[in-house]
Amino acid sequence: MCGLPAAGKSYWGCRLQDSASSRYPGKGCEVQRIEFDAIEARLREEDEGLDPIAVWHRARSKALAQAESILHQERGSSTPVGPSMPSRRILILDDNMYYASMRREVYLMAARNGAGYGCVHVDISIEDALSQNRKRPLRQRVDEKVIRRMNARLEAPNLSTRRWETNTLVIERQEEEVGALTLDKMWSVVERGWESPAFIPRSCMEEEAKKERDRQKVRESVVHTAELALRRVIGTAMLLAGTDVRLSGTLSSLGRGFQVAKTEVMKRFREKSAFFVTQDTLEKRDVELLTKSLFAAIRGEFGNDEKTWSELEEKTLMILGKK
Repeated sequence: MCGLPAAGKSYWGCRLQDSASSRYPGKGCEVQRIEFDAIEARLREEDEGLDPIAVWHRARSKALAQAESILHQERGSSTPVGPSMPSRRILILDDNMYYASMRREVYLMAARNGAGYGCVHVDISIEDALSQNRKRPLRQRVDEKVIRRMNARLEAPNLSTRRWETNTLVIERQEEEVGALTLDKMWSVVERGWESPAFIPRSCMEEEAKKERDRQKVRESVVHTAELALRRVIGTAMLLAGTDVRLSGTLSSLGRGFQVAKTEVMKRFREKSAFFVTQDTLEKRDVELLTKSLFAAIRGEFGNDEKTWSELEEKTLMILGKK
């Protein structure tokens, strides 16, 4: 999806998603939608002190990494299509995508994973976008300066100069009387994508290979950083446990339990390391989540009550936060 804030991208994305069951009855089509704004909103709620630009960049990175992960898993799946499995799948990326380079990044992602690509550009005037934005709930409104700036920088899909954008639909109206017709046109974009998967031109192959090598280096660096972070967490927790009469008698088994839990957490982290491909270190929030995952994994292995674990986890996070 492509267009200004409040243009109606989510509206049309949801309509496409909701119509899949009638277009392909039974389990003939599975639709997933990644809403970039929702990810950004969650990040803001987690840490309201973050710089808005930093939040936007991180949300975009997470959304694209999630999309890449879904496509990669789909391509690597060996599960045969049967009566209970969908034979067609759609992944909707609901974002502004106002630069051509943003859309090209998605196109190349599709090509790397053997998927089709299509774009739906919801094209409305700046006046209509501002008007629709004012009707949104206060927390969902976008700063009008941001909308105006985005409108000035918008690089609309160009089917004549960018061959990779040929499978594009431009929606200029949202009236109910053209809704069904517009939805049919959106499905035509989807079906053309299924028939003709995206491909990477030969001239771009080496560039893409280099980028993938760079991404892999970053992933390896972040995984190593996570490993070191968990070692610090375990070291701190063990020191605290040694001073707690409820745990001091089980230090040997507790240490082994933490190592088993760390192995489990790191296994899951490696599988999801694509979420960190654009940053070469972990942020404080990431370390906190790793710590919580570690304690969640070790709970149940020992007979201590929940209060004991909660206090140990809280003290560990408190000490790590001061370092």
